[in-house]
Amino acid sequence: MRFFTKNRSSKKRIIEEWVYELVADELSVGEIRKGLWTKARGLSEGDTNKCESIYIQLRAESIVDEAKVLNEACEMFARNEAKREIKAATELQEQASEAWESHLLLSIHNEDYDKVHGVIRSGVTIPNEEFAEKCKFLLIKCKSQDLVKLVTFFLKQSNY
Repeated sequence: MRFFTKNRSSKKRIIEEWVYELVADELSVGEIRKGLWTKARGLSEGDTNKCESIYIQLRAESIVDEAKVLNEACEMFARNEAKREIKAATELQEQASEAWESHLLLSIHNEDYDKVHGVIRSGVTIPNEEFAEKCKFLLIKCKSQDLVKLVTFFLKQSNY
C-alpha cells in the first residue's frame, strides 16, 4: 500500500500517541514496571519529577519493543506453520503417489485391463527407472496381450 510508505512520519506520530496513551492509562491505575522505575530513578539522580518523565519515556520504548518482539514471534510462527503445511502437503502427495503406483502394479499383476487403463488415463507418469522395471517384470508373466500393449505404450510415453 503506497499510503503508508508515503506517510511514514504521520503513521509514526499516531503510533507514538497510542503508546503514550497506554503509558498514561497504566500510570493512572498505578501499574508500574519495577525494573523500569528503578532504572528511571537511577537516571534521574533522585529528582522525582525527572524520574517520572524518564520512566514514561522508558515505558514507551518498552511497549514499542514488546510490539516488535511480538510481531517477530508471530512472523516466525507463521513461517513455521507454512513450513509444516508444505511438509504435510508433500507427504500427502508422496503417499498419493505411492498409492497410485501400488494400485497400478497390483492391477498389472491381476491383469485388470480396465483398472490399468483408468490409472493411465488419470495422467500419471512413470516416476523413475526402478518403477518402470517393476512394470516390465510384471508384464513378463502377463497373458493379456492387450494389457502388455497398453503398459508398453505407457512406458514408452514416459520414456522407459
